[in-house]
Amino acid sequence: MMVLHPQWLVHEAVQSFIRIAVDASLEIRFVGGAVRDAVLDTVLGQPFVYVGVPSLDLDVTTPAVPHRVMEVYEQAGCKVVPTGLAHGTVTVRIADQSFEVTTLRADVACDGRHAEVRFTDDWREDALRRDFTMNALMMDVAGNIYDAVGGMDDACAGNIRFIGDPTQRIKEDYLRIIRFFRFYAAYGRVKPDAATYAAIMAERDGVTLLAQERIQHEMRKLLSTRRPDAAINAMYECGVLQLMTQLDAPPNHMPNIRPDVPINARFIPWMRLMALYPDAAEAIAIRWKCSKEVQRWMRAVWELNGSMMEMLYRGGREKAYAAWWLRHHGVSEVDHQSLTALDIPIFPITGAMLRERGMNEGKEIGEALRAYEAKWIAAGFRFD
Repeated sequence: MMVLHPQWLVHEAVQSFIRIAVDASLEIRFVGGAVRDAVLDTVLGQPFVYVGVPSLDLDVTTPAVPHRVMEVYEQAGCKVVPTGLAHGTVTVRIADQSFEVTTLRADVACDGRHAEVRFTDDWREDALRRDFTMNALMMDVAGNIYDAVGGMDDACAGNIRFIGDPTQRIKEDYLRIIRFFRFYAAYGRVKPDAATYAAIMAERDGVTLLAQERIQHEMRKLLSTRRPDAAINAMYECGVLQLMTQLDAPPNHMPNIRPDVPINARFIPWMRLMALYPDAAEAIAIRWKCSKEVQRWMRAVWELNGSMMEMLYRGGREKAYAAWWLRHHGVSEVDHQSLTALDIPIFPITGAMLRERGMNEGKEIGEALRAYEAKWIAAGFRFD
């Protein structure tokens, strides 16, 4: 049995969470992303696969029923939120760290969007209901890894494999189609097998039943991976991308993004969407119910044009970088240095200056400022 000692396991909040469980004889195991990534980091030395700073999402599973979990952690003075009691989930908050604790479950019935579950005390039965083999890896409080479905080998090989029959797994929740491509973008190093592709193509219409917010959530993560190109192309080949975007045309080429790009990580997926579908990205963002902030950001970037200095002046460094990347199909090393080092021009004339020269009417001052600004920009951001 493999034993891991990931850095997060010794965090103070995590140790407090474990100590409370042990003192109450509450058996727990960590499961999902934190365990999968710990395995990959230990075995392969694989860096984090998403752009930006990763958050630590800790999912925990236990044979204990939700009310028992709540009782244990509330008595210890922790904040506990019944986030999904019907499905066995409560969220425990210690300091600034959240733990999503779910009772071991087995599916009773699924309609492709929601599942009816029953609680169980069988760890393997719980593992068998999960989506991909690498996501069923579990780790106890001592760091021992439990692998009921061959997830270790698949994780290390970069093989995104459904647990059991792919068609059955997909029919349980059609979001798993999009999740498959997201995990392929993040961890895949082996081309998906024919049976998986066949299942996805046969069930792809189920994507149209999903709430747009769920689609957006997965696509935001997919487009935040370091190299999403292969996954996007595979989605198009399977006909899934067309269903989500309502576009038949193939996506455009997506230029690489430097790891030190001076753009807030939350906007990077939408910048990539603009590269894939320049004329339709905003409509897709609206369809997927992206926030108004994201929509405004995309619109502002799209409207930026002109020289590098003009983009910097009108949009600021972040938007200028994104606009330059889009319009020039990437950013060269020279352009990167310029976009990150150049001082943003500051217009040297103010309304107060014009009032000192005798202008009083707001309209007159506004027109004069615009005229002076146009001359200043045309002259290379200087007055001769």
